[in-house]
Amino acid sequence: MKYLTIFICLGLSACATQPSKNILQETKECAQYRAMMTAPMPPSEHEKLKVACEQSQQHQQ
Repeated sequence: MKYLTIFICLGLSACATQPSKNILQETKECAQYRAMMTAPMPPSEHEKLKVACEQSQQHQQ
């Protein structure tokens, strides 16, 4: 019974480590936007970073 539990846990962990094909790679612009979200900047600058992120995601698809 103990071995069955171990094999089930190993099987589940092996399935969980497979990379998903639906996850998009984060673009440089989105990483920069995410990093600057809490930075003290004017709202217009935050909006520029957000728009750049959204545009880079559209080009990636």
